[in-house]
Amino acid sequence: VAPDAGRASTLDQLARLATALDRERAGYPATQAALLRAGAAAATGDRAQVIAQLRQAIALATEHDAAWLASAARARLAGWVDEAEAAPLRAAAAAYASDQGFVDADAMFDVVAPWPRR
Repeated sequence: VAPDAGRASTLDQLARLATALDRERAGYPATQAALLRAGAAAATGDRAQVIAQLRQAIALATEHDAAWLASAARARLAGWVDEAEAAPLRAAAAAYASDQGFVDADAMFDVVAPWPRR
């Protein structure tokens, strides 16, 4: 998500894109919409919404056999929950990335689950 100058515009664009994806009424686009909403919520610091949207993304991705999206959501969620929950999330995301032969899992997660820079 862009720095402050274009932040509001970027967040508006993300919201519109997520809404458009939801209109597709299919699992993959709905999962992407949840990931976009989680990223937007992360940019504004809305912890509850980040967690809710990432949990939704995991559920949708799992239901629709989109393991790469579920892994990205798990990796993102690990940064927002307590360590007892985060450790297995990180382990599952890392195991998926390793099984797929990803050299840089974080780069793949950045592609499928855009996230604000800290």
